[in-house]
Amino acid sequence: MPEIRKLSPEEIESLKPKPEGSIYKQILEEYQRSLQGFQPGDWGEMKEEEGITRLSTMNRLRRAARSLGWKIHFRRTRGNLIRFEIIAG
Repeated sequence: MPEIRKLSPEEIESLKPKPEGSIYKQILEEYQRSLQGFQPGDWGEMKEEEGITRLSTMNRLRRAARSLGWKIHFRRTRGNLIRFEIIAG
């Protein structure tokens, strides 16, 4: 028999969307702020974030660069560094 339970009001509140926007929007804004000092032609590198895959980090950087009108080209690296070049969009 399936176990079904009613959520408490506190649990319901914690599941509702927050007024400041989605977590995805917050992450995008964080990466955009990180790229603000860059211009096309600049190179940068960052360490992988703990608990976040390399691919997710690269996708976040790519999305932030695109939202700023740029493209981003990743360079091969070893270890936990992600190296990239900012390219005019």
